[in-house]
Amino acid sequence: MKFYTPQAWTGTEEGADLTFETTDLEGNPGNAQQIFSQNKITMINIWGTYCGPGIEEMPGLEELYKDYAEKGVNVVGVVGDVPVGNDKELQAAKDIVGENGMTFTNLRAWDGYKDQLACRATPTIA
Repeated sequence: MKFYTPQAWTGTEEGADLTFETTDLEGNPGNAQQIFSQNKITMINIWGTYCGPGIEEMPGLEELYKDYAEKGVNVVGVVGDVPVGNDKELQAAKDIVGENGMTFTNLRAWDGYKDQLACRATPTIA
């Protein structure tokens, strides 16, 4: 088992500049501006199809999403092992989303997402 140092937020009260373009698991295009401009707060959950703890926390994240959506809080998943251009684990990710009743957006990983989101382990909340 490997332990990681806890991560600290390095942005500002106004947030951090984050730019990216990707697609969701259904192939719909998305970018940082579209995703973050619609809510006061957006929590990003980085997960993988191979990560038991990340999959186990999904019902709780869905509950949080539903409870706080009307208050301007959003939840977005980033599937680390389903990068744009690589469909190897795409169906597994779709199955996990369906089995866990997730209705919030789940995005395919883009080049550089780990550095942009300070991701050192999976699952990670950014």
